[in-house]
Amino acid sequence: MVSYLYDNLVELRYFSDLTGEIHGEGSGLSDMAIDSLVMARSPSGFDPRLLFQELSIPGLWLFGSEDSSVAVAKSKVVLDSLVTRYNRRYSYVISPEVEHLGFVMQWPFDMAPGFSDELTGWIIHQTGS
Repeated sequence: MVSYLYDNLVELRYFSDLTGEIHGEGSGLSDMAIDSLVMARSPSGFDPRLLFQELSIPGLWLFGSEDSSVAVAKSKVVLDSLVTRYNRRYSYVISPEVEHLGFVMQWPFDMAPGFSDELTGWIIHQTGS
């Protein structure tokens, strides 16, 4: 478990350093260049894809297009491959102008429009109630 947490932090830290999330001083690279670097990088240790390909439960990922903590483009590719290759019930939503915690990136900060509805609708669909 400790190894998993460390490896996960290494991945998050790499992306955050490129985007400047932690210290506000990013790499100066474009979003496209950052995505290319992240896509080319192999997992540093623990690869969650191995776990996700074994799970039989549905999963929903709610991403924001302005997330500087998580590599959304790479996450999308990984999830798409799991759905296609292993027929998993994984889905995701990428909300425009939204950051990591689901807040819109303009004042006044508020939850992304449709965020609660998307989550509620998904839960109702999965549970049938």
